[in-house]
Amino acid sequence: MLQALWRVSEWIWGLASGALSVLYFAPMSAAYPRGQLGQVTRTVTRTVLAPAALLFALLFVFHVPLLAALYDESFTLSRTAAALFFAGGVLRIASWIPLYALYAMSRTRMIAAGELLSLPLFALLLAAWGESLTLERAGLCWLLSYAAYAGFNYWAMRRP
Repeated sequence: MLQALWRVSEWIWGLASGALSVLYFAPMSAAYPRGQLGQVTRTVTRTVLAPAALLFALLFVFHVPLLAALYDESFTLSRTAAALFFAGGVLRIASWIPLYALYAMSRTRMIAAGELLSLPLFALLLAAWGESLTLERAGLCWLLSYAAYAGFNYWAMRRP
C-alpha cells in the first residue's frame, strides 16, 4: 500500500522536481550573490508548491477510485492515512525549495546534514513503532520526517 501511495505521489513530485531543476535552479544560483534569493524562493513557493498542494488535495479526494483503477479494489486505506501521506508529500516538496537554494549557495555540508532528516529519519521512526506499526502511524512518520527535513532546510538556507 505504501508503494502504491508513493507511485501516485511521484506524478506530482516529478513535476515539482522538474520545475525546480529546469526553471528555478539557475535563477536561484544567479539571485544568491545579489541577495535576491528570498525573492526567487517566494516565487517558487507560489508557482511550484501551491499548485502541488492543490494536486495533492485532488489526489486525496480521488485516491479511492484511483488506487482501485491502478491496482485493484483491495487497495484501500483510511482517510487519515491518506491525508497524512499526502500532507507529507506536500512537505517533501516544501523541503526541496530550500534544498535547491542550499545547492545554489554551495552549502554542501548543510545539504549532507539535512539528508539525515528525510528518508533515514523516516526509516528510524518506522522501526521505532516495531510490531505496532500501522499505515496511519507510517503516514505520521512520513509527515514528521518531512516536517523536520523542511524545517532544517529552511533554517539552513537562512543561516548566514
